Amino acid sequence: MSIFCRGDDSAPHDKWRIGALQPAEHHGEHYWTESVSGYADHDNPHYFRTHPAITQYLVGDRWLTEPEQTFHSDDPTFRARWAIKCPKCGFGRTFADTRQYSGAIDQLAALRSDDGVFEVSLRGFVSHLTGSR
Repeated sequence: MSIFCRGDDSAPHDKWRIGALQPAEHHGEHYWTESVSGYADHDNPHYFRTHPAITQYLVGDRWLTEPEQTFHSDDPTFRARWAIKCPKCGFGRTFADTRQYSGAIDQLAALRSDDGVFEVSLRGFVSHLTGSR
């Protein structure tokens, strides 16, 4: 699932690729995580890297660097959050407990096209997730 932004009706801008999510499983729990492959869209046959990453990792209240993440993933205080924000218009939202949104993201992912690609606007993504809680 790829997330993009084009601004809003009052201030539109060119399409900006924010990031992408993919389904994952850990210890039998289904959830969504940031895609390591990158952003996919219908108009291009390859993936795009997006920057900055939308996922931030913590143990308790301490931020983890990229290399530290592997060593702490089984720590009970390890958590991930998504800081999803468009650098063009500033619209965004932070999702602190990402796993609670798995069902809502599954609903969106079910809408993907025959080629397996699903692009959703950042505003639509935020609206769907915040309205489904």
